[in-house]
Amino acid sequence: MKERSEREVAIQKAAQEAEQEATIAIQMAKEEATSAIQRAKEEFEGELRTRELQILDAAEAECNDAWRGREESLKREFQILLSEELEGLKGELSAHYDLLLGAKDEELELAAKKMAEAEELHQRQLKVLGEETERMAEVLWHDACEQIDEAAEETIDRVEQLRRENTELQTLVGDKTKQIEARERDLVDMQRANERELANMQRELAESVSRVETSCSIKLAALSDDVEKLSSERRKILLAYEEAENECEIMKEELGRVVSDLELRCREQTQTAQTFEAERDRLRSQVGELTACKELLQRQAADLAHEKAELVERCRTLDRASNESKLVNDGLAREITRLSGEAEEARRENTRINRELGDANQALAALKQERREAAAETDRRLKQKDGMLADALASIKRTSSETTAREPVVVHLHGDQNRVSGDDSSRFERNELQSKVLRLQRENLRLESESSSGLDQRAAATESKDLLNERVETLVQENARLKRMIQMMRKELESIASPEISADNGGVNTEANKSRDNALANQLHQCREYLDVLLETKYTPLGSREEGSEVAYLRSRLRSQDQVIDELQAELITLQLDDNNKGRINNTSCLREQELIQRLEETTDEVEALLRENDRLLRLSNELRTKLLQYKPSPRPSASSSADAGLPHLGTVAYPSLDDAILAETSIGNIDDVEEQSVQQACVVGRKPPLANSNPDSRPSRTAYGGFMPDISTSASGRATESQLEALRKMISRKKKELVVEKRIRNWNVKGDRG
Repeated sequence: MKERSEREVAIQKAAQEAEQEATIAIQMAKEEATSAIQRAKEEFEGELRTRELQILDAAEAECNDAWRGREESLKREFQILLSEELEGLKGELSAHYDLLLGAKDEELELAAKKMAEAEELHQRQLKVLGEETERMAEVLWHDACEQIDEAAEETIDRVEQLRRENTELQTLVGDKTKQIEARERDLVDMQRANERELANMQRELAESVSRVETSCSIKLAALSDDVEKLSSERRKILLAYEEAENECEIMKEELGRVVSDLELRCREQTQTAQTFEAERDRLRSQVGELTACKELLQRQAADLAHEKAELVERCRTLDRASNESKLVNDGLAREITRLSGEAEEARRENTRINRELGDANQALAALKQERREAAAETDRRLKQKDGMLADALASIKRTSSETTAREPVVVHLHGDQNRVSGDDSSRFERNELQSKVLRLQRENLRLESESSSGLDQRAAATESKDLLNERVETLVQENARLKRMIQMMRKELESIASPEISADNGGVNTEANKSRDNALANQLHQCREYLDVLLETKYTPLGSREEGSEVAYLRSRLRSQDQVIDELQAELITLQLDDNNKGRINNTSCLREQELIQRLEETTDEVEALLRENDRLLRLSNELRTKLLQYKPSPRPSASSSADAGLPHLGTVAYPSLDDAILAETSIGNIDDVEEQSVQQACVVGRKPPLANSNPDSRPSRTAYGGFMPDISTSASGRATESQLEALRKMISRKKKELVVEKRIRNWNVKGDRG
């Protein structure tokens, strides 16, 4: 106890010291972590501010420099391009108009020559041509003026549209950034200069057009003065106007190209703005990276806090471990005390078992000695009984030979009176001899059971297990065969009741329908008989009233199902008769036949359920029987009680099964191989042996063997133990069931072929 108390005190001190050290370490780690986090935050914020300022300054300087250089380069490019384009346009226009004037001069000279030649021809048409030329000149003049006005308006509208687009672009750029507003003003000025240049170009074009118009008006005046030349010049003037229109269209196309170039330059400016936005996004991404670094530092601080919490949890686990170690030590101490007590009890139990073992060995030796003595006494008494039986059999042989010479002896199984004719003295003597034989047989059976009770119990247990397994297998096979039979019956019923077959046959094949009905009736009857065989008394348990009541319930259910099947068969026959009489099948009969088929399926399902219940009850009964054979001690009847009991009342005790009755006959028949029939007639009192001319395939009635006859043998050579009798019983039952099933399957196959 002192050591334990000292150990507990030391553990408590160690736990307190560990707790103090842990708290001190936690506080120090907490202070260091908070100071480190604070310093890291301050340093990070300072670096972040300086980095942001540097990045913003550098980005602003780069953007300003790039923007200035870009503006100057754009201005220079615009000036160069516009000057080059204007010079080219001026040169092209001057060359084009020079060519036009030269061509027109040449054409005028040729026309003058032709007009001189055709002057006489056109004198008559001067007035008409004059009026037509005046009217056509006015129309052409108006058309040319309208086309020129439309072209000028289109160019002005295009310029205005460009101006509006430029203003929209300027507003969008001004909304995006404030820093570009100053640069946008420069661009606006530049655009205004371009607009002025465009206006100058338009004025120049208008002047050129006006010059063309004046020249045309001069020419028209000249043509009006010279009426003779107007008729020839009319087509040429039209061609000239068409060429002028083509030139105007060419100028419009050139103006469109100029406008497209301006739009391209505007798009380039927008691309520069987009590059500026991309640079701004890049700067923002750098800012995001810096924020990610900040979050990383925050996570590190959280990890430090988590480590602190883990240290606290470890301290708590140490406390709990110390408490649990205390509890474990207490439990071990209690376990040691308990084990010491159990060891003492085990020693006492060992001594007691040794004493009981010695007593058991002594009792076993005494039992062996008694068994040897009993075996010797049994052999001696068996020899005596064999001699007595031999004498009795000789006397029976003599008396039976004397009586059979006069009249044969007939013995019935269920008769309460002996139907034997002959002398009363011989009958009395024979009865006395029979009673003596029975008493000797019972005494022999008692001695054999006393000598082999111990060994036979074990053999009976093993044989009961084998019997149970074989019974289960046979039941499974029989259930499978029954299911196959029911399926065959269902198929035949469906084929018989199908409206298609009846409709095809009509009223011609009435005999075939009747034969199928008879086959169906026979099959149903055989199915019921087979179910009766399955539910015979040989399958019923004999030790439990509750199980017997369940079997009775199953039989009642089977009877009800048989009644239902009979009703269905009757209804089916009536429907077949109605169908044969009418020669057709109506919808109601089809529905009724379908209902009959459905009810037949339901009955087959219920029969299967009853068979499964029967299997379960058989298993339970066999288990109970094996347990009784294993644990129930064998009775030891006394000689006086067996002798005084005498013969039981006739017809009061029944065999447990049909196999037992057959086995009784076979065991009685083994008394003497030479005189089997006479010994059987003499030993079976009040019974009727099976007839010699009876059908071997016919199944005997269940009540044919109503009396009781123990399974005994009277000679030393013909004695049979319980195991041999049980093996013989199993063989007989198995052969019988195989024969019955084969016969029924053969009948089914034959009737199926006929149907």
